[in-house]
Amino acid sequence: MIAFRTLTRLPLALVILALMGCVPAGRGQVPGPQEAIPELAGTQWELVALDGDPLAEGSRITMALDEGRLSGFGGCNRYGATYALGRDGDLEIVEPMHHAALCTQPAGVMEQEDAYIRALCAASALRIVGDRLEISDATGEARLVFRPQERLTLDPAALIGTRWDLLVMAGTGPVEGMRYTLSFDSATELTGEAACRTYRGTYKATGDDIDLHFLEMAGEPCLDRQDAMEQEGAFTTALESIDQYRLSDDRLELVTQGGEVLVFVPAK
Repeated sequence: MIAFRTLTRLPLALVILALMGCVPAGRGQVPGPQEAIPELAGTQWELVALDGDPLAEGSRITMALDEGRLSGFGGCNRYGATYALGRDGDLEIVEPMHHAALCTQPAGVMEQEDAYIRALCAASALRIVGDRLEISDATGEARLVFRPQERLTLDPAALIGTRWDLLVMAGTGPVEGMRYTLSFDSATELTGEAACRTYRGTYKATGDDIDLHFLEMAGEPCLDRQDAMEQEGAFTTALESIDQYRLSDDRLELVTQGGEVLVFVPAK
């Protein structure tokens, strides 16, 4: 896999997995009366408040729940943990692990991610309030408040054979004279152009979830166009962090783990 990193994401010597040693929070008291905990396996959530405050502008934190395991995006890194949830809402989250890359943008994202992991470590109870999922510590304080993550019913087969031109990325279009394309050549393979070079890779789509992986890039980089080289790096980095897509006849939107949207239109 070829990884291109912009200055907003600074990997360590290698991107490694870090183990956060969580001190058991104790069972605590479930805060207030609530309805019975529904089946949560297979649900996906997006954080709206951390310790009572909204998230930093331009940041995004997600959590997906499966049977006995949770995972998601912490604003800079992917994370995962095991959990145990009692019928009365008692919650224990065990040893969250996450990648240890460093991010400089948006401002404060690393401190926010650390605070989020600490809140997971302190989890003692879970409750559903309306359409919100709240995780509280042993004092009963709601440390984390989530809303359901928007999901779409899509058929990945509709991607096969389509070819797209990038219209907008990070609020701007391709730099002058450059083109960025994406073609879904089969149910698993993709190709495209990125400024002066071409690329190929693989993808896996299920519903509106999608993961893209680079295999190789070919051709000579735009050594005489610094703006094109920087945008190529930003484009390929963004593609590697895509986890959701939205598809219509005249538009393809790819959404990164951090919430950035790449907008494509049918290729000319």
